[in-house]
Amino acid sequence: MPLFVRLGPANASRQHAEAGCGAHLGGKDVPRRPCLGRPQAPGVDESRIGANGPDLSRGTRLAAFTRIMAATVGKSSQTPPLLTLALMSGAAVALAAPQTRENSVTAPPAIAATAEAAVRARLGFATAQTRDRGTVLHVRAQMPDLRLRLAACDRPLAGRLESDRMEHGRSLVRVSCDQPAWSLFVPVRVETETEVLVTSRPLLRGSAVTAADVQLQWRRFSGVSENYVKSVDELPRYRLRRPLTPGALLARDALEPAPVVQRGSLVTLRTGTAGFRVDAAGRALADAAAGQRVRVQNVASSKVVEGVADEGGVVRLDP
Repeated sequence: MPLFVRLGPANASRQHAEAGCGAHLGGKDVPRRPCLGRPQAPGVDESRIGANGPDLSRGTRLAAFTRIMAATVGKSSQTPPLLTLALMSGAAVALAAPQTRENSVTAPPAIAATAEAAVRARLGFATAQTRDRGTVLHVRAQMPDLRLRLAACDRPLAGRLESDRMEHGRSLVRVSCDQPAWSLFVPVRVETETEVLVTSRPLLRGSAVTAADVQLQWRRFSGVSENYVKSVDELPRYRLRRPLTPGALLARDALEPAPVVQRGSLVTLRTGTAGFRVDAAGRALADAAAGQRVRVQNVASSKVVEGVADEGGVVRLDP
């Protein structure tokens, strides 16, 4: 808004004051500009100055205002120098006025960062770098809509995973603020870089996997490394649940526990309590992995009993 100053006797020209065309200084009317609502100053292109100066930078507008004040107010010998300085200082303060907290919002990048930190904390990674030697975790949250305007939080944002399960490297994090109260669900994607076992030839369903069937390679994949086999020492405990092609990662969901008891094989039936044990010969009627229940026929009596398969071809009967 244009600034108009009235200095001098109280009988200043009302016509000039109402029209905003000039000022009354020392009893004389001093025109500021050709009655267009804003004073002119030497060296200022009036056509470039809008109502709020949208096409000029803050520094340019302040310099123009300073020259205008010097050309207008400074012409009067009756104008105290301190008044001119106060007017120019007030303009500078008005141009530099900061935004109030009423307009502050929570930045979407801060929401995404909170979601990523929650996932790293749950997985035991303090940062995106290595947790232990040879493993790198990559966590990326989906950036919330930049048009989203959630009130600035008075306390640090909180992030919580909605589920411990991470399907295909995806998780959902609830980011919330206590004061003022609001919450938002943020999808997060997790990828891992580490050395894992990769098949070196085609493998059939139900077959055992040996060290000759796999090789160790550095790979980046969705999810966490705990979903994949990284050591050949684990292979004897598994067999394939489904066929695998060459170059496939040896994922745990592609494996099932290898049977410790096989159908038709001789097993040891064992029962007893502390300090007392009875063993008998039996024949397994089905395959069973360690911990699974299996039916066994007693060789001596031909009686069929049921027990729990254990390592070493042992079937433990309930006492």
